Amino acid sequence: MIKKIFGAFFILISIFLGLGFLMQIPTIIGTFSNNFTGYSFGYIFGSLLILGIAILLFKLGLKWTRKNPNPTDNINNIGINK
Repeated sequence: MIKKIFGAFFILISIFLGLGFLMQIPTIIGTFSNNFTGYSFGYIFGSLLILGIAILLFKLGLKWTRKNPNPTDNINNIGINK
């Protein structure tokens, strides 16, 4: 039960991080048009790092909120209620 709560929390955090990354896209594109400095490289790298963390949290949240499938012994038992 606690895993499902944390999974939902991780999905919520990843949505906010993803929205934050989407809001940074104009700034990221603007750094390419200006002279490319160390600050702009760090800004782009940090933004991509945030996006990677958001993707990982979303995948982990989906994994923790998913129901476990019922194991079946063989193909003949599919559809038979126990």
